[in-house]
Amino acid sequence: MKLLCHLPAAFYSISSSISSSNHRWRGSYSCLRRATSITAKSRHTSLGFRSSSSATHHRRHYHSHHRHHLFPCCHSTADNKIFHRHSALRQRRKHLHKSNTQNNKNVRHLATSSDPDSILRDKFSDVATADTEITHQTPSFQLFYNDVYEVKLPPRHRFPMGKYKKVRERVQYLISKLPQEKRESVNCEFHVSPLATFDELSTTHDPTYIHRFLQGDQTEREQRNVGFPWSKEGVDRALSSVGGTLAAACFVCEERRRQIRNNAESPERVRSPVPSWAAHIAGGTHHAFHDYGEGFSVFSDMAVTANVVLDRYPDVIKNNVLMIDLDVHQGNGNAVLFQQGNLNDESAIHRKHADRVFTFSMHCSGNYFSPKQESDLDIELPIGCQDQAYLMTLNHWLKRFRIEHNREKTKHKMDLIIYQAGVDVLEDDRLGRMNLSPEAVRRRNELVYEFARDLKLPLVICMGGGYPKRDDAWKPIIEAHANVYFGAHQFLSRLSKS
Repeated sequence: MKLLCHLPAAFYSISSSISSSNHRWRGSYSCLRRATSITAKSRHTSLGFRSSSSATHHRRHYHSHHRHHLFPCCHSTADNKIFHRHSALRQRRKHLHKSNTQNNKNVRHLATSSDPDSILRDKFSDVATADTEITHQTPSFQLFYNDVYEVKLPPRHRFPMGKYKKVRERVQYLISKLPQEKRESVNCEFHVSPLATFDELSTTHDPTYIHRFLQGDQTEREQRNVGFPWSKEGVDRALSSVGGTLAAACFVCEERRRQIRNNAESPERVRSPVPSWAAHIAGGTHHAFHDYGEGFSVFSDMAVTANVVLDRYPDVIKNNVLMIDLDVHQGNGNAVLFQQGNLNDESAIHRKHADRVFTFSMHCSGNYFSPKQESDLDIELPIGCQDQAYLMTLNHWLKRFRIEHNREKTKHKMDLIIYQAGVDVLEDDRLGRMNLSPEAVRRRNELVYEFARDLKLPLVICMGGGYPKRDDAWKPIIEAHANVYFGAHQFLSRLSKS
């Protein structure tokens, strides 16, 4: 059953309506008990991804025994052989090494920073470097980004493609202007987002759909539904959009794995006070479905990430993954991708982890461009919802999650949080239809960070929506996006001193 709540603007009361659909949640308001059992076992595979930038010249393949190999052989599956034969990727892979040499120079430059320090080094460090043990007390916050996100679009296109670079530059500027003590209180570095592989995408999406997109074999209607015309650069963008979120999740899982190992080997070792966090300055493409995309979403980076890490890290993620989606639009793609349905159906292989991923979407009730779907928990807020009602609602439900997670006998313990931090809830957003102030959005982010801190869980942050009202009105949106990442850095900095 689906738990759906409609809340009035003043939040005087909460009225719960339980749909009669065959969904996996019982209508228990207080404890959110799951109707089906949770399978804790998952298939373990090695961690491997390809880098899409010249700043990282080699494909990296991190095996379960933490050895680093350069240029490993390709996977032997038939799908992967087909994947590597795609001319679009074969040609673009060569082009990226050349083009990103110039593009990513901008990532190395810190605006108004006279002394680029160890936090934002002038070259990207390796992701999850093997054999590095956790002995520091400073929290870790890793940021992933790639300049292939900015793709040329037709004139007057409504998608703000230029925001990614602006957000990254703003985050770098804000961090670089911090006093040295605050900068060094958090282990913060920028990394190049890799391209997602065919095998990674196929954990969630239909292989035929993936092939057709990579080859540019899409109808005009399909391109209109996604919102972007097809291009080779668009292929890179879609693959890197998934790869960055996945790399962030793999980083925090590797850190947690080392923590577990170090705790077992040396109980007296000085440990980090909080699990590592990581963020992707892109992603949040929650409108992609199994075999089609819509709403500027080709592939679901969040769903692919959840499925892959559940496969790769059974020793780290023994329980569940929680998706917190606070975009103004419902995460309809993720909702469908993790509905159980008939799990014995071969066509539902992408739902094999459906009982271990909880989808929580809090969105505007009157803002949607396609039929609403059923998440595990949907909280619908009215058009024009303001600060107090929004924050009270979010705080209430995070408390309910916290209570359920801490129960001794519960099927709802979490080992990883994926946070979609869309800022289209702002009153200055063109598509949002809600009236949150910048201060309320910052407080919203802090509520999520406090939730992750209290449960001592790894956190992965991705960007989500944010649309300026006019071409000359970018500042509120860019500032809100940047504050998602800078706010996490500040939160961890304060935590390291406590």
